Amino acid sequence: MLTRRATFLRFAGLALVAIFLAAGAFSWDDPVQLTVKNGARVYFPSDLSTGDKVEKKKPAVLNSRRVFDATLEYQEIRRRNLDSNSAECQLLQKRASDRFLAAITRCVDRGGYDLVAEDGAVSAESATLPDVTDEVIKGL
Repeated sequence: MLTRRATFLRFAGLALVAIFLAAGAFSWDDPVQLTVKNGARVYFPSDLSTGDKVEKKKPAVLNSRRVFDATLEYQEIRRRNLDSNSAECQLLQKRASDRFLAAITRCVDRGGYDLVAEDGAVSAESATLPDVTDEVIKGL
């Protein structure tokens, strides 16, 4: 049986953890000011253009090269050393691109992100954006 002091310390520790978790959750409530440096590399939403300034509550970045390298299609292209101009290579690249976009959509749905862009395609004035590359790869 726990002593009163041990019970109090355990309760106090749990309360501190809850406070830190709540503080982390509320940090997303403050919008993040973003400038789009390359609109073609903003994957979600797809309606932003280079030079746009936007506010987002939960933006994220990723490394598309790592994601594409993880697709079965790009692994097949490398394994067979396909010519990038061949029809077969272009079909595999299209399938990989479709898989990439579907994985981003799943990541957005699960994580509640309101912007996903290539690392470096957007700049945040006062925040470091989380990297969701591993989440997207898991969603392939």
